[in-house]
Amino acid sequence: MTELNTEARAKINLCLFVGPPRGDGRHEVVTLMDSLTLCDDVRMDTEVPGLVADEVVCPGVEGPNLAAAALQAFREHTGWDGAPVRLEITKRIPVAGGMAGGSADAAAALRLASEASGSASASCSR
Repeated sequence: MTELNTEARAKINLCLFVGPPRGDGRHEVVTLMDSLTLCDDVRMDTEVPGLVADEVVCPGVEGPNLAAAALQAFREHTGWDGAPVRLEITKRIPVAGGMAGGSADAAAALRLASEASGSASASCSR
């Protein structure tokens, strides 16, 4: 296994209801959302010569990356000690557009890590 691929689909909120403040100052929230065909492509390469740590490549996106955090958390929580991987994200979902692009990429990273580690019950490849 060298390359795994999946889509990270955008979402839109169809409605959002915010309730009155609770005792802790927070609000109950109810939302209805739907996924779109608009998606980022996420590819994981599990055999990168010379790679010493996991790497996330997402051209045009600077700073903290939710997909990188998800991959790190997956390793910490599952104990997976597989070779370092390169995660490449081709962005189509607008950054900071309210369409959950970063969250979708993080979920895609978790699906691919699960498959790469052998703990996936179903294939993520398309």
